[in-house]
Order: sequence, then structure tokens, then C-alpha cells
Amino acid sequence: MFKYIVGIAAVVICFFVKPWLAAIVIALAVIYMIYSNIPSFYASAGNRAYQDGDYEGALAKYKKACDTGRAKLMIRTTYAFVLMRCGKFEEAENVLNSILALKALKPEQRALAEEYRCMVYYRTGRLEEALEDAEELFKSYKNSSMYGMLGYFKLISGAPLDEVRAFCEEAYEYNSDDRDIVDNMAIVCYKLGDYKAAKEYADELMEKNPSFVEAYYHSALIAEALGDTKRALEYLDKVDGCVRSAMTTVSEEQICELKERLLSGEGENNG
Repeated sequence: MFKYIVGIAAVVICFFVKPWLAAIVIALAVIYMIYSNIPSFYASAGNRAYQDGDYEGALAKYKKACDTGRAKLMIRTTYAFVLMRCGKFEEAENVLNSILALKALKPEQRALAEEYRCMVYYRTGRLEEALEDAEELFKSYKNSSMYGMLGYFKLISGAPLDEVRAFCEEAYEYNSDDRDIVDNMAIVCYKLGDYKAAKEYADELMEKNPSFVEAYYHSALIAEALGDTKRALEYLDKVDGCVRSAMTTVSEEQICELKERLLSGEGENNG
């Protein structure tokens, strides 16, 4: 704000001294504003592309913003996120590490970068490192996304399921509207063989009309376990309309294997 006040004052003074000088000052100010806002222009275009589902287009725009060397921290953090969505995890890790090397980071800025880096660790096969860092971060940074991410890491890490369920229940109490938290509850109940409870959480998630693959895949597994092959296949049919990215944790191979098993009749009496 101060620099704008100074700029306006300079224009006014120049106008009364030499009007042509004021015109030059205004022109320079406009050029400076355009120059300084170029990263934001690229980032806005990247955000529009991302909203349209054009992740590669979004990535190109965010890269241009960051290549200017003047991109704000949030733009750089978002660039790392889009890199992750496009499966460029090594590049995302480099961006996040450069952010975390900054000394003037606010606690919430550092925490978000560390959270994203945990996901990079997981997607590059470093689950133990991801889990360790996520647990350490969780001590001082608790929100719905952290509960969802850490709960999922615990689920796939082989941790005792009763402990995982306790954590997922804590997460559900924290925010029962979060899609990942509800999905984690469905998974842990399924793994424990508590199919009735798993179905209740899966049905709760279905009421929210989810658009991510994992919700329908896990619901199909639960329906299979309850012997409802028809419903399981209906869930899998809805997978085609879901948004996919490199961050999707269920592979096409897993989906095909489950569908083949259901169609062959092997899943009819698993309840």
C-alpha cells in the first residue's frame, strides 16, 4: 500500500512541475505493473485449465509463471501440486524442496509443502518415509486433509487394524463430511471384516455423489463381500465417469480384476 501512495504522490508532484514527466512516470508504472503481474496472469490461465480438467495445459501455464522467477509462493506450491497430478513426482519434489529451503516461510506454508511432499514420497514408493514425515507433521498441523492422508498411509502400511480404526474414528469425529476420511472408515471396517459397518460408511459416501475412483471401487469391494454382485458391478460402471490423475490410488488393473471376478460369479458368495 505504501508504494502505491508514494507512486501517486510522485505523479501529482510531476504533474505540477512538468506534465510530460508525469506522463512518463505513469507509463513506467503501467509497464512495471504488467511486468510484476505476469506470473499471476499465467497462474490464472493455469487455474482455468485445471478447472476444465486440462491438467497438462494447467501444468504448462504454471511452469511459465514459475519460470519468470517472480512467482509468489502459492503459485509455486500449486505448480508442485499440478506436477503431482500429472505424475511428474521428481519435479514436484524439487519444487517443494526449494520452497522448504526458504527461511521466511510461515508455519502454514511450510506445513502445506511438507504435506504435499509426503504424497510425493508415497507415490514414488517411499511409504515408510511418507508415513514417518506425516506423523511428525501431524503433531503440529491437523486438518481434514492430514487426517485423510495419514489415515490412508496407516491403512496401507500394515499397521494393526484396531489402531488404524481408532485413528480413522478420531478423524471421522473431526470431520465426518470429508470424502477421504469417510472412505478410510469404509476401508478399515472392510479390512476388519465388519462389512455391515463398512457398507454404512460406503452408503454415506455414495450420498455425496463422489467423483473419485476410490469411492466406487471400495464400495464395490464391500458389496462383493456382502454377496451383492449386481450392486458391485453398478458401482464399477460409475468408475468411468470419475476424474483420474496420477494421484488416483486404484489402478485400472485392479478395477478390471474385480470386474472379471464379479462377472465370473466368484464374488457372489463372499459375504
